[in-house]
This record gives sequence, C-alpha cells and structure tokens, in this order.
Amino acid sequence: MYDTAQHEYVSYLRGRLHFIAVYARTFLDIVLHVICVFAALMQRRKEMFSFLCNHMRTHKDHKILAAL
Repeated sequence: MYDTAQHEYVSYLRGRLHFIAVYARTFLDIVLHVICVFAALMQRRKEMFSFLCNHMRTHKDHKILAAL
C-alpha cells in the first residue's frame, strides 16, 4: 500500500491536475467567448458597411434623379 509521503504526493498531483484542468477550461471558455464576440462584431461591421454602401448608392441615385 501507499506510505504517507507517497499518498500526500499523489493527492498533491491530483490537486494540481484539477487546478490545471479548471484553469485550462476557463481559459478556453474565455478564448471562445472572445472569438465569438469578435466574429459578431465583424459581422455587424460588415452589415453596417453594406448598409452604408447601399444608403450612399440610393442617395446618389436620388441626387441623379433630382438633377434630371
């Protein structure tokens, strides 16, 4: 069976592994969250850009029609 020192070492390793696993999972959650937010912002920016392009195009068409 285990002697006391070996038992303490094993429980120490288990504690460290648990800490590393929790830390890694939290880190991955944060990274995924940041990626999702960034992707949503980029999508939103693309939509805004396309909206502005369409708006400018329509505005220009109105100016041309008004000039005629």
